[in-house]
Amino acid sequence: MQSDAIVEITIDAKQNAKQPLTKERLCRWHKALFPMGEYRSGKEDMKIVSGAWGREKIHYIAPPSKQIEELMSEFLIWLNSNNEKNIFYKASIAHLWFVLIHPFDDGNGRIARAITDFVLASASLTNANFYSISTIIHNRRKQYYSVLDSVCKQIDLDITAWIEWFVSLLDACIDETLVKLESIQKKAKFWDKHRDTKLNERQKKVIKKMLLALPDNFEGGMRVRKYTGIAKTTRITASRDLADLVEKAVMKKFGSGRGVYYELVF
Repeated sequence: MQSDAIVEITIDAKQNAKQPLTKERLCRWHKALFPMGEYRSGKEDMKIVSGAWGREKIHYIAPPSKQIEELMSEFLIWLNSNNEKNIFYKASIAHLWFVLIHPFDDGNGRIARAITDFVLASASLTNANFYSISTIIHNRRKQYYSVLDSVCKQIDLDITAWIEWFVSLLDACIDETLVKLESIQKKAKFWDKHRDTKLNERQKKVIKKMLLALPDNFEGGMRVRKYTGIAKTTRITASRDLADLVEKAVMKKFGSGRGVYYELVF
């Protein structure tokens, strides 16, 4: 599966970031995604496009395949050199440079994101292994193609707008990761607090469902009706389970009458 291949590539990019990135290594990454594992060699134009089939928008036409070896050699020499004081700038330039060369027939975006992770990890940044650029670029792909499109139209080689956007993206990526780490820590503390609390399987299932909402609260709180749906049980059993959770200080009861709901106690 490609998802497994992407994980494999990302792990290699991060854990082996001190090793030079070579053509052979890039081709190995590509082969994990596609059967070819080699630079493109076709004579037709290579176009960077977005949009549905038949309604594609052309953002850029990449260099012809006969120039790939020379362009990639230059790129890899720069990439493996200690030539940029600001690692975030280098990561943004590396991503753009690779995408503009577009050395493979397919998968260039995924490999460009792995290269970004490689550059960041090579700088031994604190907690660099906890965040990855791939997910946030996917979530903001409309912005991504919009900025890429504007840069490709430049004739003066000014990539300031790209660097500014990409660095802000990295900042947002790190912020999102910190929120996720805080949620993980909160879950761990919750279960540690209740490691000796006797809970039945229905209660555990409902609690796990509520914890999935972190860092936000479970929408609308837990109600008897929701409990019956999640735990696949009766209203009487749900009410009894919830009352038991309140008594054990696992949950707290709010509201009255039909407006009663429950929240986890952290």
